[in-house]
Amino acid sequence: MEKTCQSENRTFYHITLRSNLESILNKGFIPDISIKCQKCYNDNPTEKLVYMTDLESVKAWRNVLYRENDDCIIFEVNCAELKLIKRCKYIHGPEYACRITILPENIKLTNLWHSIFIYIQTNSLNGFF
Repeated sequence: MEKTCQSENRTFYHITLRSNLESILNKGFIPDISIKCQKCYNDNPTEKLVYMTDLESVKAWRNVLYRENDDCIIFEVNCAELKLIKRCKYIHGPEYACRITILPENIKLTNLWHSIFIYIQTNSLNGFF
């Protein structure tokens, strides 16, 4: 199921590998077809998209996309001016996609993993990663 949305929440998150950091900071998120697209079960696997999720689903998507790789980073994406496609059919949590390039000025590297790690230690929640 796909629909264009204007969500109240205009900040979403993109998970990727640290090796993509320099390119993203210089060029932004460029819609592409990636091997990870297969794990997102895209209805049209040849469509070039940038994928994001909400804060509550970062953990689930990280586990699906990068289970064995600890070298992940998370970007916070300001989507205030973007038309997004909301896709709700996945058990991993909501998925949002964008068909256009998201410029670097709308992207911020977060220290979310650090915050989550501190939260886990403080609240004794094991198995988050």
